[in-house]
Formats: sequence, C-alpha cells, structure tokens
Amino acid sequence: MYNTNLDHEYQDEKLGLEELLKENLRYSRTILVDMQKIKRHMMWRTIFNLIWLVLFVAPVIIAIFWLPSFIGDFIQQFQGLTGDGSNTVDLLKQLQQLK
Repeated sequence: MYNTNLDHEYQDEKLGLEELLKENLRYSRTILVDMQKIKRHMMWRTIFNLIWLVLFVAPVIIAIFWLPSFIGDFIQQFQGLTGDGSNTVDLLKQLQQLK
C-alpha cells in the first residue's frame, strides 16, 4: 500500500494551489475592470483633446494666415477714406481760414 501521510500532503498542496488560483482569478478580474476604466478614460481624453484642437488651436492657426491680409485691406480702405495725408492738412488749413 501507499503512505496515507503523503496522500494528506498532496490534498493540502492541491487545496493550496486551488486557493492560489482563485486568488489569481480575483486579481485578474480586478485588473480587467481597472483596465476597462482606463481605456474608457483614454478614449474620452482623446475626444476632448480633438475638440480642444478644433475649438482653440485651429482658429489661431487660421487667424495667423488670414489676419495679415485682412489688416492690409483695412489699412488700404482707411487710407482711401483719409487720403494720403496732404488732403487732411489742407482741410485743416481751410478750417482755420474760415474762422
């Protein structure tokens, strides 16, 4: 026959391994839940980063290219209204003569 003491040691070792496997499974499930939360957080973070780029960075980049031509056109129109500068001086002289 075989030794019953060895049979009890084998059963104890088997129970110890089963407990370790169950504990490992619990930790794996916890890690899976945490990883799903992290994945969801990263997805929302990416979406908000894209929204931020569209709302704030894109208008600044567009303004850098668009504003110089807009300001140039505005200055030309303003100079067209006021003249080249000599007309305004002549107008002031005429107003002083009217006094």
